[in-house]
Amino acid sequence: MNWFRYNNFKWSSIALLSLILNFIIIAFFNNSQMQIDSVSVGRPDQVEESQEKSFDIELKQNMTFLLDQLHNQSNVSQLRYPYIKNAYWIVARNGYLIYETGTLSNLGLTQNWQKHFMLGAHIGSRNPKVFETKSLTLVQQPISYEEFLKQQFKLRSLQIGFHNVAYCYAKKNRYSILVLFNSNPREWAIPKIKKVSINYPTVSSDLNIILLCLIVILILILLHKTVVGFWIKRKFARQYALFYFSLLLLLAAFLVIQISSIIKVKEFNVAQNLMMQFKQNLGNVESRYSKYRENLEALLVSRLKGEVKNNRLFNELGVEVCNVTEEELFKKDFKDDTDLAQLMCRLYGRQVYTQKHNSNQLVKWSFGDTKKEIIWINASELSKQINVALLSTKAIHNSYFKTIKNTLPQGWFIAKTSQHYKSDELYFNVHLSSNIFDFDVVYSISKKIAFSEIRQFELNIYIIIFVVFLLAIPSWYFMSLSMTEPIDKILKGLSNVKQRKWDTLEITSKNEFGKVMRDFNNMVQTLREKSKLSSFVAEQILELLSNEKGELINQIEDNAAVVFSDIRSFTSISESHDSEEVVDMLNKYFEIWQSAVQKRGGVIERFIGDAIVIIFFERFSKQYAQDAVQCSMDVMSQMSSFNEQRFQSKQFTVKNGVGISQGKVRFSVIGNDVKKHLFASGQAVIESERLESLSKKGKKSMIIVDENVFKTTRYEFDYQVIENNLFSSNIYELELDQSII
Repeated sequence: MNWFRYNNFKWSSIALLSLILNFIIIAFFNNSQMQIDSVSVGRPDQVEESQEKSFDIELKQNMTFLLDQLHNQSNVSQLRYPYIKNAYWIVARNGYLIYETGTLSNLGLTQNWQKHFMLGAHIGSRNPKVFETKSLTLVQQPISYEEFLKQQFKLRSLQIGFHNVAYCYAKKNRYSILVLFNSNPREWAIPKIKKVSINYPTVSSDLNIILLCLIVILILILLHKTVVGFWIKRKFARQYALFYFSLLLLLAAFLVIQISSIIKVKEFNVAQNLMMQFKQNLGNVESRYSKYRENLEALLVSRLKGEVKNNRLFNELGVEVCNVTEEELFKKDFKDDTDLAQLMCRLYGRQVYTQKHNSNQLVKWSFGDTKKEIIWINASELSKQINVALLSTKAIHNSYFKTIKNTLPQGWFIAKTSQHYKSDELYFNVHLSSNIFDFDVVYSISKKIAFSEIRQFELNIYIIIFVVFLLAIPSWYFMSLSMTEPIDKILKGLSNVKQRKWDTLEITSKNEFGKVMRDFNNMVQTLREKSKLSSFVAEQILELLSNEKGELINQIEDNAAVVFSDIRSFTSISESHDSEEVVDMLNKYFEIWQSAVQKRGGVIERFIGDAIVIIFFERFSKQYAQDAVQCSMDVMSQMSSFNEQRFQSKQFTVKNGVGISQGKVRFSVIGNDVKKHLFASGQAVIESERLESLSKKGKKSMIIVDENVFKTTRYEFDYQVIENNLFSSNIYELELDQSII
């Protein structure tokens, strides 16, 4: 099959349409990228700010609890101070130091600054100048006592040399507490993200654009230059199909691009939320670390008291135990005693013993580069022996890290950065720096699990799009039928009209096609009526009897000039000559009139034997009276040559007269469906015939006109008055050059 014969679309048209669609697709890509850029994908700084505020609140609660305990006369050394990284606690009563705990790095402060600052803060209410002087030992800048009071229970940043530290002061009645952080908690209170295995969403892929544009071009060619697109019946329907499927294709491209951008944004939002959840989880893990240490301290105390004999946790932590007495630096009573524990007891046993209070808390202790934590208790109230447990901070962290793995939500994984973690291609990984662990941690979750809802959403959307586009094909088919069926009917009707069959169409729709079919039926009805009149009525009169819609009307009225002419003594001619000669003469005579009338725009209303009635309508020409006179002149000028030819052929000659009247003429169609007649009435019709009868008195042109024609054409033609007794007004004869007649 030669598919070029369909010729429904040129290659240039397909190329131009493809170019337009591809430009629009590129615009979709750019617009989609702009939408991605404008999407708010989360504000981590806001989350961190809220977490910082929660840290301030928690710190205030801890300090308030400690002040209440001191106010209730609790032993300051037996209070449980919350474990906060790099925190150094100072307690004073009436401005005098009574207790200090925690680690404090060398900040380059003046000697005994704690005593000066706490005393100045206490007596500042009585003497603000003393406070301003003594506060310089810590804050190292002038600060008023009123401003200092406003800062109570608030964490304040402080720069001391190269150290960015922070402090918080609180006072209640006689007691006051100052907590100093060796590094600003705002730098480490929130787990910091070091690496995230997700990129910022984007759809600006040149390869995707090129592939999509090529697919568009290929589909257009398949639809419109191969047999695939020729199942559409009508050529115009195929052309309409071009735009239909092109729009569907464009819509598909738009949906694919938009869905792609939406999916990427959703994935990024999910990743952001997971990142915040990971940070929050690690923050919660760190906040629960102090509780873990309390439980660990309770176990260690039970172990040192001998209440717990064997404990798997002790083996995992590698707890080392010894005891110290006043007489001996250490005493080897515990099976867990090791060389390191003996060394610690030998070096620091006396210092531990001289504390003379029951700690029951893990305290950081450093042996060179080795970081250990120790806890000691009095063996009994009567005994002067102190039992000591020693374990490494790293062991505590490792043990706690194992416990938190079992508390993670389903699908989450956690690992040390030093360990092997999941692949970035299959898992979403977030590297976080911890405030309590001496290693960074990695949270992971399978992308299949993390994006499961998004994948289901994407699948549902694409299924819906696929179903919609499948339904678009039959919908177009029925749409094509709804267009081609009425057009087929109209084409068949036109074919019938061509064969002069006046069959109307069955109207089955109320849309524009239905309107066209109704107009077609009206046209056929009009043509049917005209066909019945066309056998005996001039075409010009049929046009005159048609309204603006082409429908025939039964009656009209218009200004007109009526020309009436007949042959003199026609009865005698008919009796004295053969009928064939008479008919031949009439045919040639009427041909002269037909030619002149057609030239001047008149209408031959009817023939009456040898007479002819011609009407010049105002609606056809504003100079209708002049056209009537000129038409009569044309005929009279040809009569001399007509008679001369007949004389030379030895045929009888004829003479005729013309009467012209101007006025209102009414046309009416009378009769039935079998036979109809056109009836012209009006004073002008009657007077034109009477004027023709007076043409016998004419001496010049034999063309007689009434007063109305004379007034209308007197500047174009010359006239001579004719005496008469039949008309109330004057009548006139047209003067012509005798050579013309």
